[in-house]
Amino acid sequence: MKRFLPILLLSGFSSPVMADITHSISSSVQLNVNAAATQVERIGNSYSVSGTNMDVTTLGGMTVGTDDDGNSTGVASFTAGDYAVADDATTWALTENWTVGDTIDSTGPDIGDISPYSSQVSTAGGSITFTDDDDNTSTLAGAIDSVGGITVTPGGAGTQAIGQVTTSLTIFQ
Repeated sequence: MKRFLPILLLSGFSSPVMADITHSISSSVQLNVNAAATQVERIGNSYSVSGTNMDVTTLGGMTVGTDDDGNSTGVASFTAGDYAVADDATTWALTENWTVGDTIDSTGPDIGDISPYSSQVSTAGGSITFTDDDDNTSTLAGAIDSVGGITVTPGGAGTQAIGQVTTSLTIFQ
């Protein structure tokens, strides 16, 4: 019996093995339909003058344009300067530049309208359905089945469908 005592003691006091196992499955479908948008860039007014060997009587410039109510239209009016070549000049140079800015549009354009701004990009809103040349109609949709199979159906222009399944297995000791 004494021979079995160490074996009994070791088997009774052995420590269990500890391990954490984490398993997760995440699935998602994201469907997007873009909104209509218009992006414009307005060019402002500018004036510059430079020269050498010039006599200046009056500098040119700009004044802000106004409507009948006194509100700024955003468009400046130009006033020419009065310049003359200096009497003792053997060489001379004069440069006068003026850029007419865009008129302020206080209401904003509708889709498809052309605004008075120099740079404009308009995009129509997305369409949930799409019909091809053969009259086949497709409606924006997405699904994930119980075994992780992803099915996405395209919509019209301005739509996006994304399906994703993520499986994670982590073992800690």
